[in-house]
Amino acid sequence: MIVAISFWAVWYTHYFNNGVMLVIFSAINCISILGCILFSHRYAELVQAVIKQAKPGKKFGSQLAGVDVEEIIGRLMKIVESDKVYRDPEITVQSLSNMLKISADHLSLILNEKMKMNFRTFINCHRLKEAKRLLIDEAEASILEIAFAVGFNSKSSFNTLFYKETGLPPREYRKKYLKK
Repeated sequence: MIVAISFWAVWYTHYFNNGVMLVIFSAINCISILGCILFSHRYAELVQAVIKQAKPGKKFGSQLAGVDVEEIIGRLMKIVESDKVYRDPEITVQSLSNMLKISADHLSLILNEKMKMNFRTFINCHRLKEAKRLLIDEAEASILEIAFAVGFNSKSSFNTLFYKETGLPPREYRKKYLKK
C-alpha cells in the first residue's frame, strides 16, 4: 500500500511540476520498495506462507483436525471395492459421503489432500481399473456394455479416459492382452 501511495505521490508531484516534492516522494518510493524487497527476502518463508494461504479457494487452517483420516480412508476403500459404488453413473460426493457418514467437504478434503485427486478422478480410476479387468475377463462383452457396467454414461467419455490411462483405445487394449 505504501508503494502504491508513493507512486501516486510521484505522479501527482510530477504532474504539477513540483521538483522538490518529486525528489522527496521519489526517495520515499525507493525506500519503501527496498523495504519490501528486504522484508520479503528476510522473511521468505512467511511471505510464501501468506501467499499460499491467500490463494482463492484455499481453506485457512486444517479442517480435518480431530478427524481420523486413516479410518475414513479405510472405510472409503472398503465401500468402493466391496460395494463397487463407482458403477453408479449418478454417484456424487454427497451420496458417497452420506454412505461414509461424513460431510461432503471432509470427503473432498481427504481425497484432495491425502489421496491427491479430486472426486471425479478417484471414481474414474476405479471405473477404469474394473474396465481393464472386464475387457480381458469378459471377452464376449462389447466395449459399450463394459463402459456402462463400470459406470460411464457414454462410450466417448469412456474411450477418452481409457486412452489417457493406458495409451490404447479399449479395443486395442483388449486385443493386446487377450493374445497373452
